[in-house]
Amino acid sequence: MLRIAILVSVLGGVAFAEPDAPRRIVVPIGETVETDVGYLRGFACDDPSILVAELKTKSETSNVFSVKGLTAGKTSCRVGTNPLQPSVVFEVRVESRPRRR
Repeated sequence: MLRIAILVSVLGGVAFAEPDAPRRIVVPIGETVETDVGYLRGFACDDPSILVAELKTKSETSNVFSVKGLTAGKTSCRVGTNPLQPSVVFEVRVESRPRRR
């Protein structure tokens, strides 16, 4: 009976766990930003029209998520598309370059 109570409390905690907030990437139009994503593979972005994204191999155990800004806007990108492995969600903001004075 004690084992059942422990199992229910552990599983109950998982059911109410809040998801992590998305990590933010800010990239100016025309520039490229790279973020290390470890061994994750595959990506999908909600609005691919505002950016050019690719996943590059950095080493045997590390990949880089590369984002180049095309037009101003905001989208979400998930890196790690295998449902049996972890993934990371990025909020990508493409911003116009600051004006020079």
